[in-house]
Amino acid sequence: MNDTSTAKLGEAYSNDRKPGSHYIVGVFLGTYSIGFLLLIAIRIRRLILQRSKDVIADFMHQHVPEQNHQFLHILSKGLVFATSFGMIYSGLGARYLNHDLHPDWGFFHYKTHLTLIFLFLFAGFAGVLESHGYLPKDSLRASFTVGLWGEALLWYDHALMKDVLIDMRLHEYLALTCAFPALVMTISLILTTMKSSNVTLSFLVFLGSNLALLWHSIWFITVGVHLSGMPIPNTGTATDLLVIQAVLLIFGCQVVTALMVRLQRRINPQSAQESYALVSVSGKADEDEETAEQQSSGFS
Repeated sequence: MNDTSTAKLGEAYSNDRKPGSHYIVGVFLGTYSIGFLLLIAIRIRRLILQRSKDVIADFMHQHVPEQNHQFLHILSKGLVFATSFGMIYSGLGARYLNHDLHPDWGFFHYKTHLTLIFLFLFAGFAGVLESHGYLPKDSLRASFTVGLWGEALLWYDHALMKDVLIDMRLHEYLALTCAFPALVMTISLILTTMKSSNVTLSFLVFLGSNLALLWHSIWFITVGVHLSGMPIPNTGTATDLLVIQAVLLIFGCQVVTALMVRLQRRINPQSAQESYALVSVSGKADEDEETAEQQSSGFS
């Protein structure tokens, strides 16, 4: 890195060094997504122990949309309180924590940050109404999806205002990792409303939406580390980190899936044998059909 780029990078740190907010949002979204992933694993394990004949179908029928109104109410209230704290922290931080350096800053100085947080305050309020039956089922997820789309748009616009290339790229990836879970959640909501949709596909998309949100939270923390004085040297390294994080998350999900399948085979070996037999019969039928076609072509 040459002296000019180093000077620009240092200037970027001094002008826009707010790692704390990135850490807070990253931890919040990470806790939210990890909590849901653990809940999915616990509910699936419970169905396996109950010897469910079709674990995925039973899971989607019982838990998507969320049927536990008490859990939904607690989750939505937690979202309201967390986002309210975030708005107060951002506003008072601009007004008082930076007062010596910027005495002209007011509560609404970080308008972009406040707008981002407000999007999820709106989602939490929708969830509270849903838990009381005032809004249709899945209103929380739908509102959360709207919040993610809005966040992606704001982060992309925020990236265009950056003067340093690495800062611009990091915030573009924030927009990307936000738009991806928004897209997956949108597809999940559509598949959930389609009664004839493939149950396995619906489950995978539902699981993927929470996994993608975890990816977004990890990238938030990555940007916070960058702003804390451990800079990512170039855009190539940033892209490497982004891809590695995604692959590691998918690998972790595969490991958990394998453990769940192993548990199901141990609890209900007959079901596993039936599935294996079905695959074997199907494979043998395909081989017989192929042999018949070859013989037919030989006679002709």
